[in-house]
Amino acid sequence: MNEFDRVGALAMRHLVAFETVAEERSFTRAARRLGYTQSAVSHQMATLERLVGKQLIERPRGTEAAHLTEAGEVLHRHAQALISRVKLAYDDLDGLAEGVGGTFRFGTYQSMSTSILPHVLRRFSEQFPLVRVHLTESVDDLSLVRDLEDGKLDASFVTLPLPEGPLTAVEILRDVYVLLVAPDSPFAGRATAPSLAEIAQLPLIAWRSWRGVEDTMRERGYELNVIMRSDDSDTVRSLVGAGVGAAIVPRLIVDPGGSLVPLALDDVFGERSLALAWHPERRRTPVLDAFTQLVQEVCSSDLLTVSPRPGSRRD
Repeated sequence: MNEFDRVGALAMRHLVAFETVAEERSFTRAARRLGYTQSAVSHQMATLERLVGKQLIERPRGTEAAHLTEAGEVLHRHAQALISRVKLAYDDLDGLAEGVGGTFRFGTYQSMSTSILPHVLRRFSEQFPLVRVHLTESVDDLSLVRDLEDGKLDASFVTLPLPEGPLTAVEILRDVYVLLVAPDSPFAGRATAPSLAEIAQLPLIAWRSWRGVEDTMRERGYELNVIMRSDDSDTVRSLVGAGVGAAIVPRLIVDPGGSLVPLALDDVFGERSLALAWHPERRRTPVLDAFTQLVQEVCSSDLLTVSPRPGSRRD
């Protein structure tokens, strides 16, 4: 069989079945998920192994899970990419059929959802009244990146740098960290920011998913006094407002109309580089172009202005 015959004989159904077995680690569960019989899945795998000339899956014995061979791991990476590309092709064809209607699928996380998206979506809905916006919110950038790569999202907010992969991103905002305290905190009326030693003594509310702040303090010889963790912005703000503790948060977390006091921390904790990402191999639609432009306009305007009280850091 020559090269072209091998490629032609390899059907997408073989790769989909293989991918499902790899994910489920079971022929039985894969068959149930695909709506096939177990014998049909086994036949697909046998055909695929014959076509590639290598064993791809170690068959389970008894209750053992199926697992990939070294060759199977190699093919698995390619299968994921090929299946993702086919999904993207269908999505783009559906987009052509729907024109400026249909659904725009967007990934976000809380700080962006509360500060940026309301301004963007209000103007977006005026321009594209027939487009439905479906939001996927996550505290984990990596899950949003995977959804973009798999074609489950059209675009997403992300934090730079992106992990290695096919995505393209444009930076939209630099978001500095501030110390958020209650209005009756002894620090609220100070002209200078707390020193690192003082911050280390504060009871702090911390995000489960943000460890960079704690790593920065350790590098400077301090350990934060974290009394509880939450990945919910409203919970963090409420706990700070109740005087339970303070919080080191990105500026976008701060409610401009709220009573909590954000204190500038200079550049000791750095900043988040926020971006809008998409898959460059997908058809670039007018909807995505317009959405990107609106995000950039909102992020460059004064709508997001939060003014932390100035102060020079003292170690």
